Amino acid sequence: MRLKELREEFGYSQKGFASLIGVPANTYNQWEKGNRQPDFQMMSKIADIFGVSIDYLLGRTDEKKPSVEINDEELDANVLVIRGRDGRYIRKVLTDEEIKSFETLFKNLPDLPDDV
Repeated sequence: MRLKELREEFGYSQKGFASLIGVPANTYNQWEKGNRQPDFQMMSKIADIFGVSIDYLLGRTDEKKPSVEINDEELDANVLVIRGRDGRYIRKVLTDEEIKSFETLFKNLPDLPDDV
């Protein structure tokens, strides 16, 4: 598990991060040492805080950011998918009028460089 790596990357102490997620410091320490594992809900919470996928947290992939898949049904239904800074995805079905508003908004925004 990449707990220590991510915790240090974000500048948290073990005690500070344990407090943030609401577990005793010794429990968190055991997770970092690999002696114990957090449950799925806690792994999900930790992954959300760091903005990574659970697979990345567990070391199953080197791709940090969670991928988002959009199926054909969602494309047909005008679904807007936004990734927040916290790594979570928001999906919203938009009306045709909302789509037009977004098109107007985006038309007036400058393009981002490719490396963003």
